[in-house]
Amino acid sequence: MDNKILLMALWYLKKGMSVIPIKTDNSKRPFISWEEFQERRASLSEIKAWWTKWPDANIGIITGAISGITVIDFDWYKMKDNERAVIEEKLPPLGTPTAITPRKGEHRYFKYCHKIPTRNSIIPNIDVKNDGGYIIAPPSTNGNGKYFWVKNKNPDFMTFRTMPPLYSNYLLYSNGVVRKATGTTDDDIDDIGFSEGLRDQTLFHLANYLVRGGMSDISIEKYLQFFARHCDPPFPEKEANEKIKSALKRQNKQNLNLTEEIRELIRTTSGVISTTDVRHMTTRTTRQEGKTIAKILQRLEREGLLERTERKAGEYRIVKRDYQVVNLNDVEMIEGVNIRLPFFLEHYVEILPKDLIVFAGEPNSGKTAIMLDVARMNMRTHACWYFSTEMGRHNAKKRIMKHDTEMDWKLKFVEDAFNYYDLIQPDELNFIDYLELPEGKDPWHMAQLLAGIQRRLKKGIAIIAMQKLKDARHAFGGQQTTAKPALFCSLEPDHPGAKMRIIKAKNFKDLNPNDWVHRFKIIKGINILSQGTWEPE
Repeated sequence: MDNKILLMALWYLKKGMSVIPIKTDNSKRPFISWEEFQERRASLSEIKAWWTKWPDANIGIITGAISGITVIDFDWYKMKDNERAVIEEKLPPLGTPTAITPRKGEHRYFKYCHKIPTRNSIIPNIDVKNDGGYIIAPPSTNGNGKYFWVKNKNPDFMTFRTMPPLYSNYLLYSNGVVRKATGTTDDDIDDIGFSEGLRDQTLFHLANYLVRGGMSDISIEKYLQFFARHCDPPFPEKEANEKIKSALKRQNKQNLNLTEEIRELIRTTSGVISTTDVRHMTTRTTRQEGKTIAKILQRLEREGLLERTERKAGEYRIVKRDYQVVNLNDVEMIEGVNIRLPFFLEHYVEILPKDLIVFAGEPNSGKTAIMLDVARMNMRTHACWYFSTEMGRHNAKKRIMKHDTEMDWKLKFVEDAFNYYDLIQPDELNFIDYLELPEGKDPWHMAQLLAGIQRRLKKGIAIIAMQKLKDARHAFGGQQTTAKPALFCSLEPDHPGAKMRIIKAKNFKDLNPNDWVHRFKIIKGINILSQGTWEPE
């Protein structure tokens, strides 16, 4: 039995999804009669029994309400370049869990959207899997290869996003075709017409779209009165005006809700934020929604909640004026954390609770070797959690077995750990190897990641590996990456070995060791061999 497949099937079940076993041939058909599992989820014992009987079965997830997901399947390999360009413009990539198929297609997972029907080729080379459908999920395989989650876009790293109107409208209305999901009563997909029985709904929709488009109230009134007079029979002027007032009231309420949503976003965020960031985080994708967000941010700037950074248009610094006055006479003195560091760094620098320690280096400069060495030295006296984004369990095991000292490695090792914020152990030693920039974020966001990690610490420490460019003093993300760490060291090649340089030592003990270096060699990829002492360069 492929334990990994079974474990993933159980993981999807734990996430609330309805799981079924799928044949590995090109038929993509279930091994079982699956209709009942559109109404109920299989039990733990049922899933274990299926994968005992069919150990190589792929994982199928029934889409729709039962699993809380709607999936859009893009068959990119069937499209010409110009066709793909059109689809990528109409349906741009979004921050929602996304999987790649064996033939390099793409599955974008959204929160369940009842109005989109399950349909193959709802648009040429695009399928929708919703109620009454199912999708094959990672890490399933077939004759063409493997299904896998896009890095940083798996259901553990991000939640299923609500499908934005940009998507649903294009899928439902493209080419003038209205595609209804069975049993839907959503107003947005009713027929449009100006005859009696349809004119009321049509005028209401028209009023809403004109309001969303930013047209002035006076112009909206003129347009609607024109259409009202040309309905069959003509629409009474008084009722037409009521439609206008209703549409304006509805849009003003939506803008008010959006303002409060952005206020809450700013309240719970720190650092720098842009109009684009807000659009992504509030799932507003249309051009008009972007204009509305820009106006709201300008208003919040006038209120003093934001300040322009002057670096680029639409970018703001979040102003934080909440504070707590502390009586220093009541503050209890605390001792530094008893932690061992490479080359006796702890003799030079005091490390306190909530501190960050960063080792920044070029690829293959020894970051992981240093991280594992720090863990080795401290795992007898501290609970050590090692979160790896690059090194899998087998690679980690192979690595530590090469250490010269035979010992029982008491690490809590977590592989594929991209959701750092949710995993940080606030009172223990946390090793992050290494800190990566989320997809779509600018390099300056790295400083925000470090600040976010520190906020989640209480008595604990975070030891973090970061990438840096060749000959750079700071990590990828610039000088701001040194703001939060209490100790920031760079790793640099120094043939035939390497050297560690102290870029920042916040709480040094006697002598200031900033810009001191220590040369070393790495043997077998894990054994650290000192080549001297700490000294100024």
